[in-house]
Amino acid sequence: MTIQKIRRIPSLYEEVVDRIKKAIFAGEYRSGEVLPSEVEMAEQLGVSRPVVREAYKSLQSLGFLEIRRGTKGGAFVCDLDNLSFAENISDLIRLGKISIDNLVATRLFLEPEIGRLAATHATLEQLDGLAEIAQEYADVTNPRDQIRLNSKFHRFIGRACGNPLFSVLLDSIMDFTETFLESICPQNKVLHQPQEHMAIHAALCARDQDLARELVHKHISNISTRMHNLQNSYLKGFSEQESKQESEPEG
Repeated sequence: MTIQKIRRIPSLYEEVVDRIKKAIFAGEYRSGEVLPSEVEMAEQLGVSRPVVREAYKSLQSLGFLEIRRGTKGGAFVCDLDNLSFAENISDLIRLGKISIDNLVATRLFLEPEIGRLAATHATLEQLDGLAEIAQEYADVTNPRDQIRLNSKFHRFIGRACGNPLFSVLLDSIMDFTETFLESICPQNKVLHQPQEHMAIHAALCARDQDLARELVHKHISNISTRMHNLQNSYLKGFSEQESKQESEPEG
């Protein structure tokens, strides 16, 4: 007998967080507006006041709400331009605060310099590891494996550049890029031709900083148009998911 894995069941407060975020995305609550009190929100959603209190605290930590105390206090919707990039890049795109074009532009600014630095700082062990990733990417055909290995290739260069802060920033960008692409998972289409990864690896092995920078810049540029087109599919997926949830009977 094989025991099946237990599917994670979201807690009540997470459901409340999700409902409130959707209301904010839909424009029902705007920046500076106060949400219903904990008691009122609990009545609206049919949950207890402690559940709402936990949800409000979670939304505050995420940058969605500001909790003010006193007679004129309450849970106020924050200026959502200031959402944490690393944790909320998906939400920022859904809100229209940033776009895939912004993400690509950030990568074009950051990653060529990371590639240039990696040409100097990458160890032989790191270069060997990068070669293995590039070859594995060339060998796989499953779109999800291609997405994972493409992300791994870029993360690996970040770790080889000699600047740990650049590596952290790139990890944050690739976290979203990977999630974004997996949510769409375009079938039978690779992100990049394998030769692009291999050419970058060769430039790093040659310790050619200028060539490495140039190749990484070209590499990112090649997907800019495609990423822009995929943004609509990404947002459409959220809309369809929300419509499906709203049509499902409660209970």
